[in-house]
Amino acid sequence: MIYTTVHQVLAQGNYVLAVSEGIFGGIQTENSDQRTVVSILLNKGGILTMQTADYLKILKDEIHSAVFATIDENGLPDARVIDIMLVDSDSLYFITAKGKGFYRQFMEQKFAAVSGMTDGKDSLDKKAVSVRGKIRNIGNKKLEEVFARNPYMNEIYPSVESRNALEVFQMYEGQGEYFDLSVKPIYRDTFYL
Repeated sequence: MIYTTVHQVLAQGNYVLAVSEGIFGGIQTENSDQRTVVSILLNKGGILTMQTADYLKILKDEIHSAVFATIDENGLPDARVIDIMLVDSDSLYFITAKGKGFYRQFMEQKFAAVSGMTDGKDSLDKKAVSVRGKIRNIGNKKLEEVFARNPYMNEIYPSVESRNALEVFQMYEGQGEYFDLSVKPIYRDTFYL
């Protein structure tokens, strides 16, 4: 990138955001073109992109229903769509019911992969997040929070009795990838749980 204009520089603590335009790959970029504006965020002299929590937030808020993959009892891939219920700075949470094959696979394997893509008018307007990590059953811890933050779940499981079969699982200690197809060049990053 050859910078021709610096529009604004914002700083707070160890963070600096520079908004500029210039020539990138032989093409003049402009602030009005969201696909080519380049912003650099610096932290202590190094380039800092989004944090793990930011990617997990996209997975929960912008994607929400994602594909989880495990291995079935015959050693074959098994996939299903599950809602991401909660996230924190370095893990994600989802629920399933005792007795399901999905539940048994998590209890035995304690590892899974999850992948999802945001909505958009076409593929070049989308972001994708994929994560592979360890899984642990945390029982009914956070179950009240799951229902509080996902009110639609009250319609699916309206009574306390119907919720008794549910348990919360946490994905932690893993690696993820983020692809943002809505910018040029396409942005890719690896993050860790």
